[in-house]
Parts: sequence; C-alpha cells; structure tokens
Amino acid sequence: MLSEEWKQTTAAFSAFLDSLDKIRDSVKQKQTEFDDHCAVLNNKIEAAKAKSIASSENSQIVTLNIGGKKFQTSQETLLSAHESFFWCMLHSGDWKPDEEKGEYFIDRSPVVFPLILESLRQQDPVSTEHLSKFEMDMLEKDLDFYGLRDFFGKAVARNQVLAWSRHTSKVGGIRFTDNNQMTAVFKAGVKFNTSTHIVSTPLREMLKHTRNTSFRWKVTCTLLDLVSCNMYLGIMDGDLKRASWLCLNPEGQLGNTSLTVECEFNSNTNTVLMSSEHVMHNETIDLTERAIADPVCVVELEFGGTLTAEAKFQITALW
Repeated sequence: MLSEEWKQTTAAFSAFLDSLDKIRDSVKQKQTEFDDHCAVLNNKIEAAKAKSIASSENSQIVTLNIGGKKFQTSQETLLSAHESFFWCMLHSGDWKPDEEKGEYFIDRSPVVFPLILESLRQQDPVSTEHLSKFEMDMLEKDLDFYGLRDFFGKAVARNQVLAWSRHTSKVGGIRFTDNNQMTAVFKAGVKFNTSTHIVSTPLREMLKHTRNTSFRWKVTCTLLDLVSCNMYLGIMDGDLKRASWLCLNPEGQLGNTSLTVECEFNSNTNTVLMSSEHVMHNETIDLTERAIADPVCVVELEFGGTLTAEAKFQITALW
C-alpha cells in the first residue's frame, strides 16, 4: 500500500517538475522575445537620435532651387537681410521645403543669383561692372523680387558707369580709352574753326538705381599744346538743343594744363551745381528754367588755326 502511494507521489512530483520545465522554457522564450524586442527598440531609438542630430546640423543648411539650378547656403546667410524674401520665407513657417528633395523651389532665373548669394555671404555687394546691360536689368528686377533693394541699392548705383557715351565732331580723331576716359587727337596741318562736343551718360540714368536724390561727379580735362582754345563745361538736353555753360578759361589761352570741375545734380531742386578752382564763381544751372528735361554733361572745345594737339577728358562719379 505504501509502495503504491509512493509511486503516485513520485509520478505527481515528476509531472510537477515537467510542468516547471515547461514554464521555465516558456519564460526563456518570452525573455528571448523581450530581449529581441528591446534590441529593436534600442536600434530605433539610436536611429532616431542620429537622425535628430543630423537634422539639427542640417537645419542650418538651406538648399534653393532657382529656376532649376541648385544653390546651398546657411540659414544665417539668408537671414542676414532683414525682412527680405528669404527672411520671410524662413520665418513665416508657412513655406516648407519639398519633402522628397528637401529644397525650396523659386521660379526665377539663376543667371545673376550667384552674385546675389555671394553678396549676402560677404555682407557687402560685390562688383557688377562685368555685367552686361541685359544682366544688369535682370539684377534690378531680382533685387526687387527678393526685397534686397535697400541692401544693394547704392552699391549697384556706384557700379553704373558714368561715361562719355558719344561725341559730335567734324575734325580730328576721338577714341575711348576706357569706360570714362576719351582722348581727342588733332592732326597737324588741319585748319579748322569749329567745335567739338563730348557727351556723358544721361544724369537721370545714374539716379534710377538708388534712392538718393543727388549725386556728384568730376570732370578732368588735360590739354596738351592746345592754343587759342576756349573750353566750356555744360549741361545740355539729350538732343543738344538747350544748354547752359561754364567757361573754364575766360582768357581763351591754354598751354599744357589740367582742369578739374566738380558737379552735383540734385533731382529735388532740379539743379546742377558746377565749381572749379580755375574760375572765380560757381555756376548753378536751373534745369526747369532752362527747359532741360534729360540732362547730360558736355565738354565743348572751340578752337581755330593750324595745330597738333591732344586732349584727354575723364569723368568720374564721386557719390
């Protein structure tokens, strides 16, 4: 009887041990699954951290797609021009970059954008002297579009060329030596009694690129072996029909000498002031009174006789 009960007890205990083994195996399996799940979660957390760090680093880099051409720069560069197009773009929160490409598309020509971007990077407008008239016109329109007129304004105007643009002469040879210097060569043995006009860029053209209402310039005339000559600096209408003059050598005689005249055009008063140490008074020209609508700066030489001479005329914006 006792042997039978022992057998039953032993069998029950064995069954209990088997049950414990199954429970242990199940716990081990659950532990393995839990460890695997934790590993997956850890990987996701690390990936999220890495993405967050990369996103934080890359958030300072902005990719712009300007008319199909990509440019990369920093947020700091684009935000440097307060209340510009780019400042509003990044601050508004309403304009997000393309989700797939991560870039802002702007439907403008990319031709002059490198110059705009480089100027923002340097915080100083770079030179525009190399631009063609077409490119300058494009830059002007882009500055208005991007709200950068105040940032660029005066610098763009300074790079506009105040130049001798044409001349009227029946004698001698006149040639341009650079943007703002012209040389007139009169050959020996040529007898003449006439005048030569050398004409500048229209003055109002120089003001349209800036909000300034006035600007200053100087004219330097260098005359070599030129005798019996009267030299005048004047303001004429574009058609050369109306004029006001300042005679620079009232005595009518000039040898080897150089004369400099400083001028200022004020669009508010519509006047031009001319002054020179070679004359005893300043000349103020009232353009309204003289009916000069499109003023240009003009040098006029009146001479006569037979001579060999060379004259150089340089015009320079002073701002």
